[in-house]
Amino acid sequence: MIELLKFVGFVVAGVVVPLAVILGVYFGVLPQEIKSVVGTIGTAMAISIIVGFSVWMLWDDIKSGRYSKA
Repeated sequence: MIELLKFVGFVVAGVVVPLAVILGVYFGVLPQEIKSVVGTIGTAMAISIIVGFSVWMLWDDIKSGRYSKA
């Protein structure tokens, strides 16, 4: 029973809430403050993911010796 509640909570937090926010922004139901917060958080997450994965891939290439002169 606990596993089912954890799963339902995960689905609600990971699928239902973001979908409700996206649909609310799309249809213009949400107030302007929430729209600006969602846009700012989305932009910050996109920047951090792009920069983070780029640095991670570069670090992995450096560790593997891909850029060594040998």
